[in-house]
Amino acid sequence: MPNTGRLYTAPEMIYLYVTAFLVCAAGLTARYSNIPLWASLFDAIFIGYIVVHIAFKGINISNIWLPVVGVIYLSSNFVLYYVNYDGYSSALSTTEIKNFLFSNKFIFYCIIISISGNGFNVTKRQCQYLFIPILTIFALKYTFSRIVWDNTRPTLVTENNFELMYFLLLYYLYLIAEKREGSKHSWTILALVSYTVFVSGSRSSILALACMIIFEFIRYTPRNIIAAATVSPLFLLAANYVFESRADNNARGKFLGVFLQEIDRFKFHEHLFGSMPLTPLSNWACSQLSFWQDLMSASDDGHCYALILHSFFMRVYFDHGIFGIIFVFAVAWICLSRGNLERKEVIGIISVPAVCALSVSSFASAFVSLPIAILCGARFVLPQREAEPTLEPASVRT
Repeated sequence: MPNTGRLYTAPEMIYLYVTAFLVCAAGLTARYSNIPLWASLFDAIFIGYIVVHIAFKGINISNIWLPVVGVIYLSSNFVLYYVNYDGYSSALSTTEIKNFLFSNKFIFYCIIISISGNGFNVTKRQCQYLFIPILTIFALKYTFSRIVWDNTRPTLVTENNFELMYFLLLYYLYLIAEKREGSKHSWTILALVSYTVFVSGSRSSILALACMIIFEFIRYTPRNIIAAATVSPLFLLAANYVFESRADNNARGKFLGVFLQEIDRFKFHEHLFGSMPLTPLSNWACSQLSFWQDLMSASDDGHCYALILHSFFMRVYFDHGIFGIIFVFAVAWICLSRGNLERKEVIGIISVPAVCALSVSSFASAFVSLPIAILCGARFVLPQREAEPTLEPASVRT
């Protein structure tokens, strides 16, 4: 990697330092999570990052067809929704607009990320200053919550399924920057990251961490194979303990059963492009999932939409079909590939939210979109090094 001369801390990194400090400071004093509040705050942090990034780096139009497809799809969805809503006879209420925005939130994220890919320089030290304090605070808060508050699902500020995606993707940022400088990774940091994830009790995060280890740490040499054979049983035992401790929670199985029942009536084109915009689930489905009333329609009329299914894949398949799933992965792949990331790194990065998408909203959350946008814009460079003095041989007098 070339030396780029004198480096300065990019405005994007300064913004991340400040927002990460504020989030961690708030998390240290919070005993209970407030999911709606922090979802809104992270949306604001994400928009703030994009504004800072575009203000200093401009708009990226190298793949202009991506935002164009997104805007056309979003506009057509809105028109269909409006036509289908009482046949033009009345204007959409604030509640109905809110339901529409929630259903199409990931499309907005994709459009924004696709136009904000111009790069900013990042070094290992800058990533270290960002991630190490976050790691320390996560580990301390989760440990304290487990021991003192006896919380089996410790949190920093919100449900740990969400905040751990942010945490793991920032860890990926640090790993890549470290690798670019040729530094050996600290096993202490990996152990502390693993400890934090296991203590959280989040099954999807454990699987996401396993994907990271596979893509970033496993090199198929005899020494590494022996090390993996030694460590793997400990990893599997810890994972098994977390899974068994939550085996009584059959919520994900109920979501899957309801989802399969709902798409059983789909026609071929609905499998491709999803149901009509904001088609509610059946009354039977809503009654089966009535425990999660806070995820029902904002109109509080007893209707529920695909949002209640939790899993990003199930939600998007019901509302947007196979096309929606392909679109979000295409945007992530193309935007991440625009920088100086290796193909293996791009796959590894995408695998983290992909695994979490089996359980939670993932790509439809700013907890994923923010670090993905950072990784799309980051250009990993070497720090400036002082020129070493050279010893010139003394001239020989004759």
